[in-house]
Amino acid sequence: FSISSNGISCVISSSIEIDAQQSATLPFSCEISPSTDVGEYIITFSAISSNDITKQNSETLQYQISSDYTSGSDAVEVSISVSSLSMNYDGSGVITVTLANLLNQQVSGTLGVEGSDAGSFEFIWDGFIGDAEYELAPDSQMSITLTINPKTDASISTNFRINAFSQINSNENIDSSESLSVTVNGLRLPPNGLDLKLGELDGKQTLIGLFSGWGIVILAILLRIRRFKNRNKNSVTITEMDLPPLEDLPQLGDLPPLEDLPAIEEQALPKVELPELPVITQPILIDSPTNKLDSDGTLRCPGCQAKLRPPSHKTPPFRFTCPKCTEIVRVT
Repeated sequence: FSISSNGISCVISSSIEIDAQQSATLPFSCEISPSTDVGEYIITFSAISSNDITKQNSETLQYQISSDYTSGSDAVEVSISVSSLSMNYDGSGVITVTLANLLNQQVSGTLGVEGSDAGSFEFIWDGFIGDAEYELAPDSQMSITLTINPKTDASISTNFRINAFSQINSNENIDSSESLSVTVNGLRLPPNGLDLKLGELDGKQTLIGLFSGWGIVILAILLRIRRFKNRNKNSVTITEMDLPPLEDLPQLGDLPPLEDLPAIEEQALPKVELPELPVITQPILIDSPTNKLDSDGTLRCPGCQAKLRPPSHKTPPFRFTCPKCTEIVRVT
């Protein structure tokens, strides 16, 4: 008899001689591919007579492949192309996330990003509107591109992990990548006050210094005017003391006509030059900036002055929390 198998590759003797009314036992082994999914399968063995090919017989054998998944074990290996990213507040960073199925059964699920500052970034999965979805056959893998965009102009240094949420036999399994370090070079804001190169004064300190300076200038002007008045008063007093006694003055009729008297020259007052006041080109604001949306759809946080982009699915008026300083921002 010639022996053959059908369904999977098996190692078994290809022929055997058996005497009449006798039987024989043949050992065999079969190799199952690692990509074979969990389930039930059938293998068929056939024996055909070498003397008469019409004499043949077949026997089927059913076998089952069980899942090698155990609760708490890794189901998907998550790897990232880089371990650190650096970008400007108006730029972006791109990484490649690779998923590999570690089980002998099909695995499906979604990808997400975990981190304390995740709310300050926008995550865009290539080819997906929201979270990325995956479906992996046994012993297979796939790669997805992830773009990271900052949502504020503040400086940020944080770490993220890429999580794979898989559904396995009605159980949820979470696998994570290594840590991804992200650094954002924020926008350097102008000083909220006066920059002295050696240090900065905030708005309140600048106002105090400005008004103190003007107070000193006004006080100096008042002191100078008072000194000038006192000097004129002393001059008049000395003149009155030099006048002769009243009884020695001539009679009114003995005085010459008014037209014959010499002209009296009026003493010119000294010219007081006041310092020129500096021109303030921009108003100094103490109150927090308005919470109205700018033309580009952004606004500034009244707490940390970070430039924010509010959630796109909301329309004013609404409120949201600043991801940088947790200040409640009201949008009008």
